[in-house]
Amino acid sequence: MTTGRLIKAAVLREPGHPLTIEELVLAPPGPGEVEIRIAASGICHSDVSYFNGAWEGVRPAVYGHEGAGVVAAVGPGVTEMRPEQALVTLVRACGTCFFCDHEQPALCDTSFPLDAPGPLTTKDGEPVVHGFRTATFAERVVVHESQVVPIPDELPYDCASLLACGVLTGFGAVAKTARVEAGAHIVVIGPEASG
Repeated sequence: MTTGRLIKAAVLREPGHPLTIEELVLAPPGPGEVEIRIAASGICHSDVSYFNGAWEGVRPAVYGHEGAGVVAAVGPGVTEMRPEQALVTLVRACGTCFFCDHEQPALCDTSFPLDAPGPLTTKDGEPVVHGFRTATFAERVVVHESQVVPIPDELPYDCASLLACGVLTGFGAVAKTARVEAGAHIVVIGPEASG
């Protein structure tokens, strides 16, 4: 049996099937780690791809990487976070590997202590994948302190969660991929939202 905090999370057990809400065990934060009480999480196209089986992945898994919430606890050595501080989560990146050095931090392949084993297990001790090294489709998460960015307390969590991937990806597409210069005129063509 694994010790830690019992939490509820949306677990992917089989691609193409509905997620199941399960009670899991979340390990306490270790050195340099932060436990976050999630208030809102966006759903990224990457999450949907995993759900539908487009990408191979180990299961069971908890996905989600666009999270916003507050600091619930910190591990040893964390000095920049205060209890109840509002923040958003990011995909973990070391800042020094080949991918980080080439401005592709989402592809960082550096191992962190949270990677093996991850902080999530079933109540019987079965490992549960810490999807995107973040797993925000849960009530609480444990992430490395480099993955959190403080936000103003008055910023609504549902809006803040989009800053973690959606806004950054959109900005990256304009500034890094398309290299649109300041003052340029552009046209954005895309599908109209229905409903």
